[in-house]
Amino acid sequence: MARPKKPVNYVEELQKIEMQITRHKSSIKELEVQRKKLLEEKKSKEMGMLYEAIQTSGKTVKEVLSTLGT
Repeated sequence: MARPKKPVNYVEELQKIEMQITRHKSSIKELEVQRKKLLEEKKSKEMGMLYEAIQTSGKTVKEVLSTLGT
């Protein structure tokens, strides 16, 4: 014999879903912060590499910029 279906408690189910949404939104915010931090670190490292390359070349920043056409 088939078991009768348990009645759905809509209020409880909606609360569970709301909690999941809140948790996921929080996770997304944390990931966005991590992404921003990582992009800033990458930019800083690349700027350092660029500066070192300019220093090694013996040219000034203005000379390099004019070579690049900016």
